[in-house]
Parts: sequence; C-alpha cells; structure tokens
Amino acid sequence: MEQKDSHLVERCLQGDRTAFAILVERYKRQIYSVTYSMTRNHADADDLSQDTFVRAYENLGRFNLGTNFRSWLCRIAVNLCIDHIRHKKRFPEDSLDDQLEQLQGQNVNPQQEIESDELMQNIMAAVDSLPRDQKTVVILREMQGLEMKEIAEIMKCSEGTIRWRLHYARKKLQKKLQSYVEEA
Repeated sequence: MEQKDSHLVERCLQGDRTAFAILVERYKRQIYSVTYSMTRNHADADDLSQDTFVRAYENLGRFNLGTNFRSWLCRIAVNLCIDHIRHKKRFPEDSLDDQLEQLQGQNVNPQQEIESDELMQNIMAAVDSLPRDQKTVVILREMQGLEMKEIAEIMKCSEGTIRWRLHYARKKLQKKLQSYVEEA
C-alpha cells in the first residue's frame, strides 16, 4: 500500500532516510521534467533536479504537513530554475556543449521526423519567448498536466491569476505558431 507523502515526511523528520528515498523515487521523473522544460538542457536539468531534492531535504522542517508535498517540491524546482536562468543570462557560457548535446539527440531520419523535430523546436522556442510567469504556467499546465489550484500554490498567486496568465500565453503561442496551424 502506497504511503501518503505527509506520512513519509513525518518519518523523514524522525530520521528515517528510506522515507525520503521513497519520495525521491516517487517524484524524480516529474521534477526532472519540470527542470528540463524550463532549461532545455539535460545536464542542467539533472543538476537542478538533484538540487531540488537536496533543498527539500534540508528544509523538510519548514514543510507544512497540511499542504501538498508535490506542489512544494515543484515550487522549489521552479525557483531553482528561475535562479539558474537568471545566472546564465548574467554570465553567459560558451554554448558549444549545449549545441553538441542537441546534435547528439537529433535523429537524421525520414523527412516526416525532421519536420516533426522542426515543429517541436518552434513550439519550444515560442514557449521560451514567453514572459517568465506565462512560460512557467504553460510548462506546469500543458507539459506537466498540473491542476490550476496546484499551479497557484506553486507560484504563490490566485487561480484567477494563473488562468489569466495561461489565457494570454495561449494567445501569444497561437499567434507565433499560426503558420503551422494553417499548414495543418
């Protein structure tokens, strides 16, 4: 029988390390998905995912057992990603590693796969061009499938604000990707 997150957190606070390992196993894929969606870099996503769990472990005493652990964990991941992105903008690195990583991940196969990759790159570029708050909402809602209430908890704002940001983000994405919609 699967244990509730709050019970596992309580066990962690009592010194049970295996309880935290269960939480890590339960959420590692989702946290990696969030960090990768925000950074578009596998190495950064790996590092930020690990940092998320380290930060969560260090701050378990601050976790309110009446709240959603997954939301709390996602908020940590999103905040770490935002800090990481800000740092990269201030101190740009040589992007050769990023370019090599992208080339290694590409499949040079049939024309349809190339067109699909091009479409995905354009969608991701359009998402990346959104203001940070709108981009975060799109990633959490459309890519992670989180509910509005949970996104509001993660971003520390009202559900109405989340709906507004998502609405305007979708309008911007629709405008940016209109040529692809027309072709389909």
